[in-house]
Amino acid sequence: MVNLLDNKLNGETDSATSQGSKARSSAGPHDLKSQSGTLQEHRIWWLAPAICFFVSLTVSLLHIFAHDPGSRIVQDSEFYFQTGQRLAEVILQSHQLDFSRNDFGSAIVINGPAVPLFIASVYALLGKLPSPQDPLPIFVAQAILQAFVTAVIAGWSSKLTRSRFFGLTTGLCWAFYPGTITSSCLLFAENLSVFTTVLLVWLGSCLLGATNKRAPYWAAAFGFCTGWLLLVRSALLPTAFVIGCLTLFGFNCGSGEGSTRGKGWKIRLFALVGVLSALIPWMVTSKVLTGTAELLPKRMPSWNLALGCDTLSGGWQTMPVTPFTVDSHTRKPLAIIAKAVKDDPINFGALMLRKVNRLWGEPWLDYHKHIFGLNTTAMTLFHQLVCLLGVLGILAACAEFRFSFRSAAAERTVPMFIASSSILIVIAHMAFIPFEALPRYALSAMPFLMLLSAFYLKKISGKNFWGACLMTAPPVIALLFLWHHNCLPQLYDLTGSFASAVAILVVAQALLIGWILFTNWRVLKGLPVNEQSGESTGAPGSLMALNIATISLAAIAAFVLIGNCSEFSTEWSCKLHGAQAACRAISLDSTTSTSGTEPGWAALLIDSDKSLDNALFEVNGHPLQAKPLSIYDVPTSYQYQQTKLYIMHLMVEKRGDQFNQIRQWRVLPVPLTYLNMSGINKIAIKPALNSEITIYGDFPNPLVGRRLPSLTYFTVGKLQYSLDALEGRVLEKCGPEWVETNSRSWLQDKDKSGPVDVIDKCTALKGCYRAYLMLGFEPGQKAKAESNAQKAKAAPNAADTGRTADKRLPTFVNQTIRIY
Repeated sequence: MVNLLDNKLNGETDSATSQGSKARSSAGPHDLKSQSGTLQEHRIWWLAPAICFFVSLTVSLLHIFAHDPGSRIVQDSEFYFQTGQRLAEVILQSHQLDFSRNDFGSAIVINGPAVPLFIASVYALLGKLPSPQDPLPIFVAQAILQAFVTAVIAGWSSKLTRSRFFGLTTGLCWAFYPGTITSSCLLFAENLSVFTTVLLVWLGSCLLGATNKRAPYWAAAFGFCTGWLLLVRSALLPTAFVIGCLTLFGFNCGSGEGSTRGKGWKIRLFALVGVLSALIPWMVTSKVLTGTAELLPKRMPSWNLALGCDTLSGGWQTMPVTPFTVDSHTRKPLAIIAKAVKDDPINFGALMLRKVNRLWGEPWLDYHKHIFGLNTTAMTLFHQLVCLLGVLGILAACAEFRFSFRSAAAERTVPMFIASSSILIVIAHMAFIPFEALPRYALSAMPFLMLLSAFYLKKISGKNFWGACLMTAPPVIALLFLWHHNCLPQLYDLTGSFASAVAILVVAQALLIGWILFTNWRVLKGLPVNEQSGESTGAPGSLMALNIATISLAAIAAFVLIGNCSEFSTEWSCKLHGAQAACRAISLDSTTSTSGTEPGWAALLIDSDKSLDNALFEVNGHPLQAKPLSIYDVPTSYQYQQTKLYIMHLMVEKRGDQFNQIRQWRVLPVPLTYLNMSGINKIAIKPALNSEITIYGDFPNPLVGRRLPSLTYFTVGKLQYSLDALEGRVLEKCGPEWVETNSRSWLQDKDKSGPVDVIDKCTALKGCYRAYLMLGFEPGQKAKAESNAQKAKAAPNAADTGRTADKRLPTFVNQTIRIY
C-alpha cells in the first residue's frame, strides 16, 4: 500500500536516472516526451528536503516566539553565554583580553570554543553585543541549524528507502520531534552537536561520491568537521575516529565519475590537514590564555565521572555535592570507577544499567511544557516508539547490507555508509552512561535512530507488511504499556513477595522483547538484499550479522531490565473522601533520644498530590492547628536554598501549574507535648467536609530498602528528568532506625460497619502511608529533667500549649533528623 502511494506520488526514478543517457541517445520523439516527466521529477529531488526545512523552521520559530526566551539562559547556558559575551566584545569592540586574569582562559577551556564562538558570531553578524535579556538571535540561529538537519534527514531517508514518501515523512517526524523543538530555545552544546554530527556524515557521503577533482576538497571539509566535532562534544571522540577511519579506509573514496580510486593517500592527507586546521588554532589559543596547550576542551571529565558513579546521589549532580564526588573527583577515571565498584559493587552495577534507561527512555523536555497540545505522556510514547523502531532498524540494516565496504557497488556505497554511520553513532552514545546520562545527551543520536526507523518500516512495507504489523504490534503495545503503567504494586499485592512480583515483570518484558526481535528476524530474513538483484539475506555473512545483532540487543535489554529492578516503584495511592482517614501507628521508645539530648521539634512529613490546607490532622487525638509547609520552604544548611526555590518555581511556571497545587512533600509542625516518647503514637489525616485528598504510600524494596527524598541533596537534573512529577531531591536509603518496621497503616471509614482496611495485605507486606514523623535534634541541647509525657499530663490546656509550641517551625540547619 505504501509502495503504491509512493509510486503514484513520485515514481521510482533511480533506475531511470542510471539509464537516462542511454535512453536519450536512442529514443524517438514519443519516447522523449514520455521521459520528460521522469526527468522533471528527478530535477525536483530537493522538494521533500525543502518542504521539511521550512516546516521545521516554522515550527521551531512558533515555539520560540510563543514562550519567554529570556528564561532559557539558566544553568550551563549562563556560562556559555558569558564566555560568548567576552568573545563578542573582542570581535566588535576590539577589546584586548587581559591575559593576567585567568578567569576567561579557564572558562573557555572548560566550555570549549564551539558554543561561545557560535554565540559571538551570531551577534557579531548583527553588529550588537550579546545580552541575556535578548537571546532571541541565538534561538533563531539554532532553529535554522535544526531545519538544516531536518532537510538532510529527509534526503538521507529518501536515499536509504528509495522512496520520497518515506523521506518526506521522516523529515516531518524529526521536525515535530519534541527534542528538536525543545532544543531550539535552550542554549546547550547539544544543538551544535546534532548539527555537527549530521554534517560530518553528510560530508563523508559527499566525499564517497565525489569526482576526481573535487574529492580532495571534500576530504579537507570532512577532516575539518571531524576536528570541530571534537571541540563541540569531546565525548564523541570514538565516534569521530571510527567514522573517519570508515570513510577514509573502509570505502573507496570518490566513487563518482572520474573517481579517485588508487589515490587514497592524497585524500587522507587533505583530511588530516582539515583536522589539524580545526585543532591547531584551539591549541594555540589555549596555550596563550592558560599557558598549556589543550587538545580538547576540559569539561571536567573526572568531576562528571565521579558524580555519575556516585550511588548515594543516584548518579545525579547535586547541591551540595555528595562526599563521594568531593573525595573522588581528583582521581584518575579508572581509579574513580574502581573505588565505586569496591565501595558498593551491586548498587554500582544497577546504577549503570538504570542509566541506560535514563539516557534513552525519555525525550529532552527540560521544562515539561506541552508542545502543540501534546502532553508529556504522548511525547514520551513518540520518543520510545522511535527508539524501539530504531533498534529494529539496526536489525534491518544488518539484513540489508553485508557491509563488505570495499567491494560494494558504487550505487550502494553511500546508503551503506549512511546506515553503518548511523549504527555507530547510536552505539557511541553509550559512552555517556558512566556520566550523569541526561536525556539531552542522546539528542545527537536521535536523528539517526529516526532514520533507521524509516529504513525498517520501508523494509517491511512490501508483501509482508501487514503480516509483520500483526506480529509486531501486540508486543510493542504491551511493552509500551508496561513501561508507562507501573504494575509492580498490584503484582506485589497479588503474590505477597517482592521477588516474585519483580520476576513476573522482568520475564514478561523479556518475553515481549524476544517476541519482537524474533518475529522481525523472521520477516527480515526473507527480504531481498537489493531490490534490483533480488539477492537473499540468507547469505551466511548477512545472516550471521543479523543473528549477532539480535542476540546482542536481547542481552542488553535483559541486563537493563535486571538493573532497573532496584528502581522499580512500589508506590500506591489512596484517595480519601467523606469520613475516611489515613492512619498510622508509630512506636517510639527510650532510644528516641540521641546522645543524651531530646528532640527540639517534631513534624509530620506527608506526600500528597495537592495542597493539604483543607485537610484535618490529628496526633494522638490532638488536632493540629498549623498549616502544611512545602518542604522546599524549610530552611536548609547549604547556600543553594534560594537557587532551589527559583528553579522549582520556574519549572512550575513553565508547566502552567501553581506551586502549592503540585505533588510535593509537605511538613506540618507537631507540638512535642502531643507525642508519647515511650509508646504508640497515632497519626490521622482526614479530608475536610466535601473535599478529597490523595495520600501516597509504598512498599519497601528489598533490594534497596525503603527510600525517601533526601532532606539535603537537591538536583536539577532529576527535576527536569522526572516528567510525571516535579521532584528535585535524590532518594536516600533509610535504615531500620529511620522508619519503624513495626508501625502499622490502615484506612479508617466511619461510614461502613465492617473492616474496610484497603491495605490489609499492604500492612502484612510492611506497606505504609507516606505520612512520617520527623524528630529534629539540635546540637548541644541538654537533656531535660522532665519528660515530654509528664509535661503533657501537667499541661492545663493542651490547645494553648500546642499553639505555643507550633511557633517553633522545623529547620534542617545543623540538625540531626530521624524519621519514623
